[in-house]
Amino acid sequence: MENNVAPAEKQQGQLQRKLGFWALVFFGIIMMAPTSSLVYYPITQMWSNGYSYIGYAIATGVICLTVLSYQIMLKDHPVAGSAYAYTSKAINGTIGFLVGWVLLMDYGLLPIFTIKIVAIYFEVLINVPVWVMIVAITVIVTICCCLDVKLSVTIEIVLGIYLIFLVLFVDFDSLYETITSGQAVFRPDCVYDPEQINMSGVFSAASLGILCLVGFDGITTLSEESKIPPQKMQYTLMVAVLIQGVLLVSANFFMASAMDWTTIPEEFYETAYYYMLTQWINEHFAFILVMLENIFTPALAIAAFTASSRILFSMGRNNIISKKFFGHLSPKTNVPVYSILFIGVVSIILGLALDWMFMSEVVSFGACTGFLFVNISVIALFWIKRKDHSHPFRHLIIPGIAALIILYIMINLGKVCLIAGGAWTLVGIIYTVVRYKTSDEFKRNIQKAEMDL
Repeated sequence: MENNVAPAEKQQGQLQRKLGFWALVFFGIIMMAPTSSLVYYPITQMWSNGYSYIGYAIATGVICLTVLSYQIMLKDHPVAGSAYAYTSKAINGTIGFLVGWVLLMDYGLLPIFTIKIVAIYFEVLINVPVWVMIVAITVIVTICCCLDVKLSVTIEIVLGIYLIFLVLFVDFDSLYETITSGQAVFRPDCVYDPEQINMSGVFSAASLGILCLVGFDGITTLSEESKIPPQKMQYTLMVAVLIQGVLLVSANFFMASAMDWTTIPEEFYETAYYYMLTQWINEHFAFILVMLENIFTPALAIAAFTASSRILFSMGRNNIISKKFFGHLSPKTNVPVYSILFIGVVSIILGLALDWMFMSEVVSFGACTGFLFVNISVIALFWIKRKDHSHPFRHLIIPGIAALIILYIMINLGKVCLIAGGAWTLVGIIYTVVRYKTSDEFKRNIQKAEMDL
């Protein structure tokens, strides 16, 4: 299948195809944030008693299984909408809408979470109040997203290169510190010690590892803006996840080999890797490295804003939510401007009101819901709906294993997270029932088994 762009695609209601393979890969990496595990480092080390890298390796494996399901669905159904579109096609429109509703929480909180973390670092680095940075960054990000998707992705590629450089710098600096201190890099107390490791804590670290891999599916929300054919675009998901997984595992392993996590003061837990850099290199150089990261990092929010707006646009285009507002594309830039502005306003409100750790837990609920239903969609579409039993390993066993693991993780999420996620889902169910009874157009759209998403 070729992505030949017809003239009609430039009309109102159609997205333009501009993005190539590596632009999409970097978009996925930025959505996941290469330095994300550094934020959680002291917590995951405490849980696992020093073996968080194993948890990140487990998380990478689980997400790779889920990526296989994304590749299958993306090749079969290359449109914007992500898990929302796939569930609607494979199961039905009502379940698809509810999955999309939960994903709004996931994608909606990702940019807010990112902005909040940057604001916290700026307060530590240059003593600017958190609320000032939240408002300022959100305004800048909203303006960038309203311009043009190509501009946004270009900014993200620059950030991606720098963040990967920063993680590799931490890796090599940790390795240098270990070697110069006369210690072996791959010693038992870092690789594996059955008397020290806390396996329960390792799986807890894996849950945060999955959070650090959340966002790769944002690539699928740009499928209608990709200029590469679907059979190539599907590989962008796996490439992005594998690169991110290597960065997560290596950073946590080499940092653990260089410094005992118990020596990190508790007041530096939120900015742990900055503290570690100040112990290893010149303090001013460490300041510059981390400062540059936080100057660039708002591009993470740009990626999240972009993905969130595409989900809203996809749902608005079908008049499942307001078509006039969310289904609108700017005639100048051909991006969903109203959806972006809506996300910007919500980001400021929630960024000022919510704790960053709470947001990270709720994002896990939304992400796991999306991952779960993508795997279920593969089974429902090929094994049940089409009765295609020619590929049991690809269409049943792999997605089935991935779905069971994800469901187990969801069951073991924190109570506060489950309550918040359940409450949001309940609101979505009520909204669906009310719209179903009051809008014939909504009823017709929601009943379509294969919606034009």
